[in-house]
Amino acid sequence: MNPFIRIRETLDYEVLLPACAHLPEPFATALTHLRARAMLAAERDWRHHVGDIGTGIRRRQALEEINAYRAPSPPIPLSTVYRAWAEDELDTARLISGDLPRRIVCPTLPAEQTIWITAHFGASINGATFVHATGRVTDALASDIVLSPKLPPAIKRFYARKYRALEAAFRGGRVLYYERHLKRLYRRVRQGNDLIVVTDLPSATEEASICVPLFGKKRRFAIGAAKLAAAAGIALQPYVILPDGPFRKVVLGPRIRGRRPKDFLPAYVFLADHIERRPQCWWALDLLPLMPTLTKTSRRTQ
Repeated sequence: MNPFIRIRETLDYEVLLPACAHLPEPFATALTHLRARAMLAAERDWRHHVGDIGTGIRRRQALEEINAYRAPSPPIPLSTVYRAWAEDELDTARLISGDLPRRIVCPTLPAEQTIWITAHFGASINGATFVHATGRVTDALASDIVLSPKLPPAIKRFYARKYRALEAAFRGGRVLYYERHLKRLYRRVRQGNDLIVVTDLPSATEEASICVPLFGKKRRFAIGAAKLAAAAGIALQPYVILPDGPFRKVVLGPRIRGRRPKDFLPAYVFLADHIERRPQCWWALDLLPLMPTLTKTSRRTQ
């Protein structure tokens, strides 16, 4: 690895971000927005280190499609997308420091075992510490891309600290990798654990998908969480976490039980609705071009 890149990522992820996490809100926000501008200028994306060099192109394609769909509303600039991403990484640094959990405001939570679904949206992943209030053990599903030997060590340590900080709120639960731990995950769900799954991901096959209206088209989302909920007889609970001044607010969608994966469609539509209302908060919108589409559809119809 280029020594300059290693040093740059170390300074960014182990000096600048932790320092921002401890600053007062106005100063942290200002520095984060400057960092976002630098990320935009260089089109930086840590996934480039593992060979996914198309993220910048996909981000621009997605934004072009989203802005065309939203017309005549003012277009969302690319800088806003990088700002949302930088703010998410600031929240990660706050999570690691122990500050973010104190900022989470949540409603009354379900009293029964739950499979939670969410998106790469706002603080919905970093803010998952709110599940501590259920009193139940919670696991979360993640990708082992953050373990790649191609990643700079500082980025791998950043995500390792993030997952340990989440686990501290999971009452003995773990962050598990779907490429490595599916059997273990199913066993833990059968034992009564809650589970958090990020579901705004493109499906690998038609059989493993659910068609969700998003930005004027039916998109195939991965449906693993719904299949598990149907098979195990567990309720599916969608949520997002929205900014609310210095705080983060948990918003719950419809809690659904079903016998077939398609019974859970309203839970996925809830997530898509929030993404459509605030696309600038969807910091992984580069996933949009990867989602297989069906025919065009009117807004919020199936």
